[in-house]
Amino acid sequence: MFLIKPLLKNDEHILNYLLRISIYNGFKNTIQLLRCIDFTLTNNRLPTNKIAFGAFSTESLVKNTNLKTNSLSSTFFHRSWNNYYRFKQLIIPSSSINFSKPTFCPQCFYGELKHSVQHFLLPITHCLKHQCILIDINPSNGKRLTWSTANLQQIMKEANTTTKEMIPIVTININRLALAHSEQLLVGKSSFDLSNYLVLLQFFSRYHQRSFTNQTKQAKQLSNEQRVNLYNTANEYLHNWPTGFYALLNSFIIKPMAQRGTTGIRHYFRDLYDEIYSGIKQKVPAYQFLMEAFEYYLQYEFSESAFINNFTRIEAPLHINATWLSESSAAKLLDIPVSHLKLFVNAALLKQHKNGTLLKKDIDEFALKAKDHITLKEVTHLLDIGKYQVLQLVEAGLLKSIIQPNDKLRDWLFDMQAVQELVILLKSKTTDQEALSTSLKSSTFKALTFKGFCISTVIKNILNDKIAMVYFENLNNLFSLQQFHPYLDLSFQPNEYVSPKQVSENLEVNINAIYDFVKRGFLLGSKKQVGRTSRKVMLIHQSSINYFKDHYYLKSNINKSKKQNYRLVSGPKKGGGLVNLYVKN
Repeated sequence: MFLIKPLLKNDEHILNYLLRISIYNGFKNTIQLLRCIDFTLTNNRLPTNKIAFGAFSTESLVKNTNLKTNSLSSTFFHRSWNNYYRFKQLIIPSSSINFSKPTFCPQCFYGELKHSVQHFLLPITHCLKHQCILIDINPSNGKRLTWSTANLQQIMKEANTTTKEMIPIVTININRLALAHSEQLLVGKSSFDLSNYLVLLQFFSRYHQRSFTNQTKQAKQLSNEQRVNLYNTANEYLHNWPTGFYALLNSFIIKPMAQRGTTGIRHYFRDLYDEIYSGIKQKVPAYQFLMEAFEYYLQYEFSESAFINNFTRIEAPLHINATWLSESSAAKLLDIPVSHLKLFVNAALLKQHKNGTLLKKDIDEFALKAKDHITLKEVTHLLDIGKYQVLQLVEAGLLKSIIQPNDKLRDWLFDMQAVQELVILLKSKTTDQEALSTSLKSSTFKALTFKGFCISTVIKNILNDKIAMVYFENLNNLFSLQQFHPYLDLSFQPNEYVSPKQVSENLEVNINAIYDFVKRGFLLGSKKQVGRTSRKVMLIHQSSINYFKDHYYLKSNINKSKKQNYRLVSGPKKGGGLVNLYVKN
């Protein structure tokens, strides 16, 4: 359909590629192009997020561009873990990117029809190559630019300027970190990669606005020019670490985040406190860095007396010299309800003595172990399989759980070490791909699950050396089971047995007739254990098929002129059989 079908550029994303095709082929905009290839649009807006993540049928686009599916998929963004996106080797926090409101370098786009992936990042406000500010507003009418803006190349031509601008340090830092994945940015005594640097920038840009500017708009809602000063200021907090952070915290003493209903540290730092100490964020290096500085501030800089009685999620010097703790004190130290503490006691994870007290030493040791405790949802993310498949592994004894749901607790609890042990065990069973027979086919656990295979049965066969497996490392998730590719005969059938479907194809009759023949004794079938499921399935021995073909005849096999030489033994009019079956007189 397209007269011009451009090749993909290095590191080009899908939105830029669609824009190039539309310009080369004379379309008004990308919406017009997509409608020509029967892309379903619910309204006159371009679904940028859907396209960026490849959440659409690519068949028509692949057909019209002559691209391979793998090549096209390399232009998509992917959702990583806990609100992070991935594009090839780049890991980007979702809060730092905006697909629907792009910014363009006039010189890059007019001269090369190029929109760099880095220009998606909100803190990137300038083009490092051409030393000019990125534009997100049409200079001729003041409207926001989008991926479906008409005559975009002409707009860039008119906005083009040769004036060189000073590049903000934020843009320089991000480009340096993006180009070299091993590169780290030093903040205080800690070093951070790109994703953690972006987390810190978003954190300080948000709370600086909250404290000093009364700005309620998020960074995604601001224009590119407005974001220049915002992110420069956010970077200053890191440059003057930790003095700038303490000044920000002091501003919330004067202007508390919560006006009523809370006391102590939550009165002053409510939203900031919740963000730093919320769930899985505590495992992110950037938030660990903020947590450490925040706790230092509370211990040495903060003088509010109400703080002492509201020390919950932060490690407090609680009962520091105590040997025994009551249930309530132990629960407070672990930051869990007393009911959850009892669950740990019932599961023999903690020992409660006859007088109802617990040893503080046991609580401290459990607190260290609990850092490796993860939920069922976190296990599914790590192993890259569904919840049902995780539970299959538990039932098969391949993955140990710490706590299972009951009438008081609805969640599962696992130990990170158990997940690691499973992956290490599987790695020990991998083999060299070149040593495998060419008759075996590669698959993945996810693909096998869709075909009805039981994941625990397949893994047991691998561990028992009944199935070969090859390991392809995934640097983005070293625990993913999709790194392991079983090589197997997908039929999983015992020697000399075939499935009813295969028999129906051999005899050229409907599969229901095969089951009828088995029922009536013309074929000998028996249920056998196979590797693809835990249930036994019906299989037919090859010798029975050979006997059937030598002694029985279907109507299609009989010459009409010699029909008198055959006798009907089964059929609709003979015992209620599904098809007519004959033997020789």
